[in-house]
Parts: sequence; C-alpha cells; structure tokens
Amino acid sequence: MRARHPIAVGLFGLCVQALLLTPGVRAMPQQPLRNPQVSIVGGGLQAYLDSVGQSIHVNSDQADLQAWNTGMYCAGNQGLFFQLAAKPPGSWLGLYDAAEITPSFFEIFTPDAQPRWFTMVNFLSSPTRVRIIMFDNRGNPVGFTEIPGGNREAVAFYMEGPGGGFYTEDARNLSGDPQFLSFAGTGSNAFAWWIVGEETALSAGADRDFDDVIMFIGQMDCDLPIQRSTWGAVKSRFR
Repeated sequence: MRARHPIAVGLFGLCVQALLLTPGVRAMPQQPLRNPQVSIVGGGLQAYLDSVGQSIHVNSDQADLQAWNTGMYCAGNQGLFFQLAAKPPGSWLGLYDAAEITPSFFEIFTPDAQPRWFTMVNFLSSPTRVRIIMFDNRGNPVGFTEIPGGNREAVAFYMEGPGGGFYTEDARNLSGDPQFLSFAGTGSNAFAWWIVGEETALSAGADRDFDDVIMFIGQMDCDLPIQRSTWGAVKSRFR
C-alpha cells in the first residue's frame, strides 16, 4: 500500500462555480448495492475514506454501478470532474463508451499524474467530441486534448498499467473479475462518487485491498444556483 494524500486542491474559477452547488436542490438517486459485496482485505481503503470525512463502510456500501450517465443528478449535465488520490506508478486512467462493443479510449490521467491532480471532462456536440483538460496539484494546466466521439450517457472507466488492463464493467475483465468498486459520496460529497480499484487481476492473485486506484468523481455544468466560496472552503470540502 502506498502513502495517501488527503484531497486538498486549490480549485479556481470554473471549478469553484461548477462544484459548489447550493445544497438541497437535487435529490440523490438511489443506486442498488452489489450483491454479493466484494470482500476487501486490509484496512487501507477504509482508513483513507475515513481520513477524508466519508461515512462509507467499504465492505457493505459498494454500489452496483459500473457505468455513469452525466445527467444522473441534473438534466443536461455534460461535464465530469475527476480528482486523483492514488494510482499505480506508470499506469493510465481513462474513460470509454460502455455502449460500444469495441470502445475507443479517452485518457484522463497520464502515467506521470500524481495524487491531487485533477481533470475536467466535457462532452460536446456539433460535432460530438470529448474535451479533456488535466491540471496538476497547484491548478496549473498540464494537458489539453479534444477527441472525436464519446457518450455522456454511458461513461465507464479503465486502467492500463504494468499489471494489465482493467475496466469498471466486470464483464470486460478477465474471468469477469470486479476490478473496480464504486461508492456514493457522503456529507458534502453526497452528489459525487468514489471509484477504487485493484492493479492486478483478482483471478491472478491480487491482494484485494482495492486501494491501488482511488479517484473522486463530481459533476459540472448543472444549471443550478451557484454558491460562491473562498479557497479555504473549497479545500475543506475536498479535504
């Protein structure tokens, strides 16, 4: 298990406006739980989520959610915000269209990405394309790309690294292994998600601690009242 860094990013301008939405405007959609729940070994993941103020029980709160629709919380939503807490060295993280049999891949974190880096992803039309902007832990842009394609109604995630390629959709993994798990955020993150994952195939002897990948997902561009805030409040919200 690698050292963890609490989420504490100085978000600027667009990020502040996009993420600090007035509480109580939206209703949290209920997602069924995985059945059965995947057994998690060790206390690293639980300790991390506890350290960032999340009331999540890792062995009983796993959502049965393997692909996301960017409009889950508000109609017309076209953007997602990702913040990295952990990933294996030398690995890529990205998204793909879960509706495609042979999907194209859209990289959102490069192998050199570090904890507390974040990425904003927008799904655009006319023509259909995905805009990806990656920032370092100080909010400096370190990558920009626009790629044709994308499907905001079926967003799934992958990792490609030394241990192989893995997907949030179990069926795409070797032996149908659940390589990634998802948890609904709690408290001030109640309209966001956590994705956690294994860097080695479960069927090939993974340690099953599910803290090799830890990524936070929020939504942007909701047409809702905005609550402005200070840098300190933003950092407090994301710990």
